[in-house]
Amino acid sequence: MSSVYQEFDEAIAVEAVFYRGQIRPRRFQWGNQARKVARITYRWKERKGEATVYFFALLTEDRTALEICFNDKTLEWRLVRCWQEG
Repeated sequence: MSSVYQEFDEAIAVEAVFYRGQIRPRRFQWGNQARKVARITYRWKERKGEATVYFFALLTEDRTALEICFNDKTLEWRLVRCWQEG
């Protein structure tokens, strides 16, 4: 089985928990599908101008690997990239 890799720059709706200075995405809407986050595998942040952008590498329940980010100035979530079994 091969993997399919795609780059995105697409706005997504995310349900997340903001608690004690941490952000934890729980589920998100991508296109017409709601997906639940099974595990966050890595997190990091980068400065972009005045904004801090928080990145999350995660696995969904259907084992899709994704990278999403949250911009603390625009309050926008974006899908960055995706790896799916093809």
